[in-house]
Amino acid sequence: YINQPVSDDRVAILGNSPGLNGTSNYNIIHDVIVRNIFVYVSPSVTSGTVNGIKIDTGQNTLMTDILIDGVIFWGNTSDGVSSNPVIAFVGTVGQYDRLIIRNIFALNTNGIYLQHNVGNISGYNTGWILIDGVEMFDVQGNDGIAIATSSGPQLFDYILIKNFVIELAESINSSEGIPVGIMLTGGAAGQGAYRVDVKDGMVING
Repeated sequence: YINQPVSDDRVAILGNSPGLNGTSNYNIIHDVIVRNIFVYVSPSVTSGTVNGIKIDTGQNTLMTDILIDGVIFWGNTSDGVSSNPVIAFVGTVGQYDRLIIRNIFALNTNGIYLQHNVGNISGYNTGWILIDGVEMFDVQGNDGIAIATSSGPQLFDYILIKNFVIELAESINSSEGIPVGIMLTGGAAGQGAYRVDVKDGMVING
């Protein structure tokens, strides 16, 4: 329960090894399971950042086999509050692989945001994401599910998104123009995932 301005991650999975070189010498975090997280942001909160689960590789860290299973997130509609049920960042020479996100229910959040990079660690060219069973209503951000890639496609780079309902908030539709339920974006030409499948879902335009 959050009732005051705050910068908070209910659960944070962090890796950071700034003293390593990221090629032949890096840390590994593996076999992480997070289940049944509940977040409620009071309507009285008008500023701050609140995330349900945050993944951040930091520097020179490989994260593998991560399961996020069950997040209920009740956000609010304040313009000053940024909130994501699940969010992931990739640091300098950082990477994650085999990330499963499932059974997410969220109301009044900025949606799911994942940075994605395959091959960031030399010689490790696999990276797949499974997102399964997501219901998000009154999404306040520009995208319901956004995956931002910063590497070129690799042969074993696979993203699967299925069994979802995403409703974009009416206020976002009117202020941002064309709403996007699922966005895969690269930072430059030639960046993206090798294969992306999206199936068995619905996007509702406010």
